[in-house]
Amino acid sequence: MRGAVILSQTIYRTIKEKIECGLYPVGSPIPSCAELCKMYRISEKTARRVVEILEKEKFIETSRGKRPRVIFKRREAEKSGSTAERPDYEVIRDISLSARVFYYPLLRYGLSLCTQEDFDELETRLSCINEMTPACELPGMLRHFWRFFVSKIGNAMILRCIDSIGYLELVPMPYDIEFEQFYREYLFDILSKMRRGSFDPQEELDIQRIFLRCEVLPPMRCASTPASLGWPHSISANIRKDDAKISAVYMDIIGRIVSGEYKQGDILPSHAALCKEYGVSHDSTSRAIRYLRELKVIRSERRKSVVALSAAEIPLVWSKLDIKIICRSFRSFIDALETVSLTIEDAALLSAGETPAAEAAALRGAIGDGLRGGELTSFCATKELLEMIVSHIPYRTLREIYLALKKYTPFDRVVPGLLRNGREEAVRAIYQKAYGAANALASGENKYFAELSAKAFQMSAGEVLAYCKDMGYLEATMKVYDGTIFLK
Repeated sequence: MRGAVILSQTIYRTIKEKIECGLYPVGSPIPSCAELCKMYRISEKTARRVVEILEKEKFIETSRGKRPRVIFKRREAEKSGSTAERPDYEVIRDISLSARVFYYPLLRYGLSLCTQEDFDELETRLSCINEMTPACELPGMLRHFWRFFVSKIGNAMILRCIDSIGYLELVPMPYDIEFEQFYREYLFDILSKMRRGSFDPQEELDIQRIFLRCEVLPPMRCASTPASLGWPHSISANIRKDDAKISAVYMDIIGRIVSGEYKQGDILPSHAALCKEYGVSHDSTSRAIRYLRELKVIRSERRKSVVALSAAEIPLVWSKLDIKIICRSFRSFIDALETVSLTIEDAALLSAGETPAAEAAALRGAIGDGLRGGELTSFCATKELLEMIVSHIPYRTLREIYLALKKYTPFDRVVPGLLRNGREEAVRAIYQKAYGAANALASGENKYFAELSAKAFQMSAGEVLAYCKDMGYLEATMKVYDGTIFLK
């Protein structure tokens, strides 16, 4: 109950900020209860509570059969001293800088997939923006424009990441006709450059001074960003919120047994610890543990859950699992791995400049020891690389993204048997590439380190796809969802 109250207050403040900033001008409708439920993934009761608070505080008025409408007048509020809180520009700056590293590479890749028909469609959409476009609709139209390119990739994980960081939600406030006309011409110019192949995000999208007018005019209020919804820790939760909660828990526990992290006879963490680790309810962990007991993977001893099987016995259980569950787990893993492989180069270059020489040397030693150790037991090399890169990312938004992605990429847990399927030679090649990256980092060759790190993750992604194909899972895995629906 307390959580629902806090959530309703948080969403109330978010909409309140948008009204005070002018995003929802007087007389315009705000999202209906049904739309609020969809936007924020809340219950109808919580959505009604948000609307009730807004009406009580005289921001909106409601009437039967009609959408709530804004009655708050900015000028009157400014005269009385009631103005929107100034946004945290440090948060906005962190989000913007993180987007340079994470969103720009995805934008470039998505752009490479676009056809002339796609550009024609975008031009048609831009033509709909004119002086008659309501101010409250313009941010959504601009967001759809910039989201279009990453939608072309057809990766649900990428879209969750982009939506979670809030970069496409940063908008100048309040709108005026002059700005709308300028930005519309700016977008047409960018679209023309995209058609010609001369568009460079690093140059063309360096528009923070235009978008926020921070360098030209006094700081302006902005529409709310994830900062008002628990930034930056909410990012990881938002990226993982669409996971199948129960299967995610028991699939990961099975994977940990296969990897040797949990051994036969070990006691599993308590329900409270599992809830915290997986971000799920007590009911979800209880049902996951109950299912593992049915599979005889674990047993109960003195009200504790004990691992009952060894890693060698798990393949027998694997064959009993629903193929849809296996494929859904694989798809999340493949999506996360593709996301990392498309974006890690710029993140690695950024992180390299923050990495102490002693840690770089230690990374080279750790990967080298694994390479010389004979039998390769897992993709430890790429895991070590990712750990190092994430730990030294200076931007909080970017770091939260990779912390969430890191939870999807323990190869030995997600893909049991990957290294026991005659693929040791390919895995060794990945180790060698990762060792080359670590050696470059220790030698101060930061750009080369970033390039080799990206290569190692790209090779890993290819190897996992090859494994899924050999095992007969690939076709079903890629049918978990249709990536083309995101453009619709």
